[in-house]
Amino acid sequence: CQRMSLFENNTHTIVKRTLFNNKVFWDDFVQNYNNRQNKELACFTRIKLMKTINKLKACQELKEFVRVLFCVQIDFLLIYVQKNSKKGRINLKIALSPMAGVNDKVFRELCLSMGADMAFTEMISVNGLTSKNRKSYAMIPDDPNHIVQLFGKDPELFLKSAEMVRNKNGSNWIDINAGCPVKKVVKHGYGSALMEEPKKIREIVETLSKNGFKVSIKIRLGREKNKNYLQVAQAASDGGAFLISIHGRTVEQGYAGKADWESAKILKEKIPNVKIGLSGDIFTYLDAYHAINQTKADFLLVARGAIGNPWIFENIKRYFESQNPPHVDLKERKRIFNIHFDKTIDEYGIHGIIFFRKFLVAYLKGLPNSHEVKIDALKESNAKNVKRIVNSFFDKLISCEQGGVERGNIEGQFKIQS
Repeated sequence: CQRMSLFENNTHTIVKRTLFNNKVFWDDFVQNYNNRQNKELACFTRIKLMKTINKLKACQELKEFVRVLFCVQIDFLLIYVQKNSKKGRINLKIALSPMAGVNDKVFRELCLSMGADMAFTEMISVNGLTSKNRKSYAMIPDDPNHIVQLFGKDPELFLKSAEMVRNKNGSNWIDINAGCPVKKVVKHGYGSALMEEPKKIREIVETLSKNGFKVSIKIRLGREKNKNYLQVAQAASDGGAFLISIHGRTVEQGYAGKADWESAKILKEKIPNVKIGLSGDIFTYLDAYHAINQTKADFLLVARGAIGNPWIFENIKRYFESQNPPHVDLKERKRIFNIHFDKTIDEYGIHGIIFFRKFLVAYLKGLPNSHEVKIDALKESNAKNVKRIVNSFFDKLISCEQGGVERGNIEGQFKIQS
C-alpha cells in the first residue's frame, strides 16, 4: 500500500516529465527490463539505471523515489510506464509504403493481415489509366483498404484516373507520387520532378480535393541544391491535402545514405493543420519507436523494412503498447514464408517463382549458412522444389534452436540437399 500510494501524490508528475524526456534513461530501461528474470543481470540492470538516474537533472526526491522503486520491485515502474506511454500514440497509423515491383495484391493483403493499418499500391500511371491500358487498370485494387498511388503531371488526367478508381472500388482516397527518384520517371516530369513545380502540385491536389477526394502526397527533401520540401508541403496543404508523407532523402540520394527524420518533425511544427507521415529507414520496431519519438509524426510508412519481414507492423504496435521487445521465431518465419509463397504461386502460376525471388532472399536474410540455400532455390523453376529446399533449411535451423541433433552446430557448415 505504501508503494502504491507513491503514485497517488504529485511525484508521478515529476517522474513522467523526467523519465519520458530523458532518452538515455528510457532506452536503458526498455532494453534491460527483460533481464530481470536473471538475478545477476537484474542487479546489473538496476545499478546501470541508478547511475543514469544520478546524471539526471532532477530533484533528490525523484532520485530517491526511483531508487526505492527499483530496490523494492521494478515491475511497478514498468506498469506505470506502460500506462503512460500509450498517451498521445494511439492515433499512430502504420502503412505499407508504395513500392514499385513489390506491392502486389498478395503482399498488400499479407501486410494488412499482419498489423498494417493500410497498404498503398505500386504507383500507377495516370497516362496509362486514361489511355485505357489494361495492365494499368488491373493494378487498381478491388478493396478500398488498398490505397491507390497515382503518378503523372496533368491535373485533369489525375482527376479522370481518380474517378476510375472510385468507380471500381468506391475509394475516395488518392495518394500522389511526388517522390520517385528513378530517372526514367523523373525525366518525363513525374515523381520527384513535380517538386520543382509547387504550383503544379497545388493545382493537382486542389483539382482532386474539389471533386470530393481525400488527397495525400508523398514527397522527398528535394534536390541537393534545393531542399524545398517545406515549400512543396505548404503548397499541397494549401491545395487541400490531408496527409503529407516525407521520405527524408534527396532525389540524388535515391535510397542510399541515411534518411533525415528531422524533416518530418519540421513539417509537423510548421504545418500543424495536416497529418504528417514519415518514411525512410524503418527496418525494426526500435527504428519506428525512435522515429516517432523524435518527430511525433501521425503516420509511419514502412517500405523495404517489410520485405521478408511482414510481421514488422505487429511488432511495432506491440512494442508501442508494452515496450516488451517482440520476437519472431524460426517457426513463424517459416510459416509466413510458406503462406506468402503459396499465395504468390496461386496468383501468378509459374511466373510467381520469378516475382517471389526478392522476397525469398529477404526471408532468409541474416540466417546462418543461407547463401547456398538462396543459390539453390533461385535456380529452381519448380515451385515444389523451391519450397522443399527452403523448408528443409528452416527445419534444420529449428532443430538447432530447439537443441536437436544439430545442437551446438548452428554456426557450423551444412548444406541442404536439393
